[in-house]
Amino acid sequence: SSGINAEYGGCNDNKVQVIKRSCMSSSSSGEGETLTMIYQSAVKALAWHPTQRGILATGSGQNDQRLVVWDLAAGSYKNCIDTKSQVTGVLWSPDNSSLLTSHGHFDPNLRVWDLKDNVNTSKLTGHSNMIVSIAMSPIN
Repeated sequence: SSGINAEYGGCNDNKVQVIKRSCMSSSSSGEGETLTMIYQSAVKALAWHPTQRGILATGSGQNDQRLVVWDLAAGSYKNCIDTKSQVTGVLWSPDNSSLLTSHGHFDPNLRVWDLKDNVNTSKLTGHSNMIVSIAMSPIN
């Protein structure tokens, strides 16, 4: 099957590891093909695309500062954006065309990134220190 049933983890070891298993597999042992994405800094943020199987958004720390959207079925990235700041959180927009990110020490703001053009379209300010988590209400 080309579907992906995956477990993932981001860590201070500068990696994201995804264990791909067939959707038909009932194994919970963690067996399966492992994909490893390497960064220059800790990976602080992960978010699966809400409707497209195998699409994972990741955000990395101060020494890397990238927002990357991975297509795990293809084994490559779809988007790679230099945010110029530590990414501490990532969420898909309700229409899935953009990502909301939170940022760390030197840019404690929220930003919206258009994935079609890989540009920052909005900046939401108001915090004076690192934003450590974000959430979006499921109710519009």
